[in-house]
Amino acid sequence: MSRESLDYDELAGVYRTRHDFDGDTNLSETVASAVAALEPDLSDARPLSDCVDPDALDALLVPHDGCPREGATVTFQLAGYHVTVACDGEVVVYPPLEEPDGTNRG
Repeated sequence: MSRESLDYDELAGVYRTRHDFDGDTNLSETVASAVAALEPDLSDARPLSDCVDPDALDALLVPHDGCPREGATVTFQLAGYHVTVACDGEVVVYPPLEEPDGTNRG
């Protein structure tokens, strides 16, 4: 996934993408790819598995027996970004907040 493949919602100040549950990648891979597209240097970042259990994320939000889950979301922090993943496949990435001195808090 590239930065260009993410939709920027200027009004909300967030990046959005949608996971294809019928595709070849896991939901957790879509999440990791979305953050990696925004943060090319993740060498100092904790892995996704330190922030949320990827298997649990997939199991909780992936449709069950072809029926979508209803109303479930998971929010966590990854590499300074706040990420919200919804059961409809929407992935919303909130950029790190900037302190008055220009440093990021997150």
